[in-house]
Amino acid sequence: MLTCKDFVKKQNERIDGVDISFMQRMSLKMHAFICIHCRRYLAQLKLVDSVSHKMPETQADDSVVQAHLDCIHQHHKKES
Repeated sequence: MLTCKDFVKKQNERIDGVDISFMQRMSLKMHAFICIHCRRYLAQLKLVDSVSHKMPETQADDSVVQAHLDCIHQHHKKES
């Protein structure tokens, strides 16, 4: 039986395009059937995937990307 951690890892692999065996797919289905938390996670994952495909593809300006990275680094320094 899969753990929730294994479920998340395998679902992320599937989203990334990694092929998994029939038995692994059945294990995922069985775990999702039993575990409400992983069912919710899977629903959220599917929603994010669906929305991301509908968004227009744009290129972020380098200065905007750098500003966000700087903000993230500052946030991590405050937490340390």
